[in-house]
Amino acid sequence: MFCNKCGAEVGSESKFCSSCGTPTVFDVPQKPEVEYRPPVSEDSTIVGRHADGLTLDEMYRAFLGPEKSAYYLPLFDQFDSTGGMTTWNWPAAFITQLWMLYKGMFLWGFLWYPILGGIASFLIALPFVAAGNEGAEALSYLTYFFGSVIVMGLYSNKIYHGHVRKKIEKSGKLGFSAQERKEWLIKKGASNFVFVFVLILVLISIIGILAAIAIPAYQDYINRAKVSFGLTNVDFVKERYLDYVVETQTWPTGMQDLKTDRMSDQFGDGIASVDIGDDSEIRITFSGNQIGGKTVVLIPAVENQTLVWDCQVESLPAKFAPATCR
Repeated sequence: MFCNKCGAEVGSESKFCSSCGTPTVFDVPQKPEVEYRPPVSEDSTIVGRHADGLTLDEMYRAFLGPEKSAYYLPLFDQFDSTGGMTTWNWPAAFITQLWMLYKGMFLWGFLWYPILGGIASFLIALPFVAAGNEGAEALSYLTYFFGSVIVMGLYSNKIYHGHVRKKIEKSGKLGFSAQERKEWLIKKGASNFVFVFVLILVLISIIGILAAIAIPAYQDYINRAKVSFGLTNVDFVKERYLDYVVETQTWPTGMQDLKTDRMSDQFGDGIASVDIGDDSEIRITFSGNQIGGKTVVLIPAVENQTLVWDCQVESLPAKFAPATCR
């Protein structure tokens, strides 16, 4: 080994040159360079390895667009930081399916109303239908509708937040550069107005078909309600009928025996008249669409010294009559 200053030979264990006294310096192998890898954070799968400094906030803005960012970014920050679940979104509450499709949540959008209708029909309304309680059936549908409005109004923003996060996570697995990833998110976040417009036309057609089915069904429901309400209003006639039989020990021959007019206002709008027939039966004639002029008869009988009534449909369609009269 030789001195770097004077060139004299120096021993391998000498710390100074014996000729000029210069300290000896030996070649020391350098440590290999190690690539720095940042620690894995909670959002590492969201940000991705190829984001090149693209932050989660920037990716939110790219997906949401400049107009919607002002509304959604504070909500998304709240969901990310506190894990909150409930906020309120008016469009999502009342036009849920259109809102979901407009936001690109096609699976949610196409399945929401079928799922909603299925649950309402089989889990809520079906027991009332089986029991023949039409009023409770209609009320159950109405209650379930308002329940769905409240649920979607409260949780729709959280559902949308989850949808956006999944898109951002997917973009991190595609090997994009920061600019490519940003452009991909902008494309995926764009609202499809043409699709929604076409869907609205389709929905209008569907609503027209449903209306053609629902309106007659609603009219049937109204007529059933009129018949049921009318038969209830006739109860006081049966009471006077019983009083007459007990007092006279004979059957009445007309409404005059019961001191009641055959077209009394007490019967309500659904009943045109109440008469006593030739066999002492009470004959009830209804008024209104589809039930006008149709009759139901209440046939009296004595069982165990008690007056009982057998309700029978005469000309009234059976679908409008209570189960006890069919």
